[in-house]
Amino acid sequence: MGEASQLYVFFSCVLCGVASGVIYDIFYIVKQFFKGKILFFALDVLFFIFFAGIYIFISVLFSFPPFRPYMLLGCLAGLLLYLKSMHIILDFFLKLLYNRKKSK
Repeated sequence: MGEASQLYVFFSCVLCGVASGVIYDIFYIVKQFFKGKILFFALDVLFFIFFAGIYIFISVLFSFPPFRPYMLLGCLAGLLLYLKSMHIILDFFLKLLYNRKKSK
């Protein structure tokens, strides 16, 4: 496998991580409406199942080679990138909406 295809796989894994960040935000919004440690644990486990499912879907769709550590790093980097950018913006707007609804 050449360096160009390894970069392609790495950046595909980064995008996989970003997509998982979107799924994380959906679970994050659900967590805001419900309370309970058991529910939070179940939602976290469900998130990682979806995360694995997205990775498997992408790896089959694009015919990735067997698993390599840089693939995991790419997925985690994409998830971290999403959480440090878009998640903060979404969290701000959710709090804004919550405070607006609460004040009415």
